Amino acid sequence: MHHDNCVLVKNDYLSTECNEGLLECLAELRAGTGTFEGNKCMIDEVIDVITVVIEAAVVAGRVLHKP
Repeated sequence: MHHDNCVLVKNDYLSTECNEGLLECLAELRAGTGTFEGNKCMIDEVIDVITVVIEAAVVAGRVLHKP
C-alpha cells in the first residue's frame, strides 16, 4: 500500500513520484516476487491493466508538472 500512502501524503493522484513507484513495484511483481497465498486472479492481466492506467497518470502528471 505504499502507493496509497504516497498519494495520501501528497494529496495528489497524479504524483509522478508515487505513480512511478507503483510502476516499479508492478515490474518487480511481474518478475516473480509472488502474490498472496490463495490468489486466483490472472496476475499478468491485472498488472497490464494497472500499468496502462498508471502510465497515463504519469504522463498527465508530467503535463501538469506534478512532481
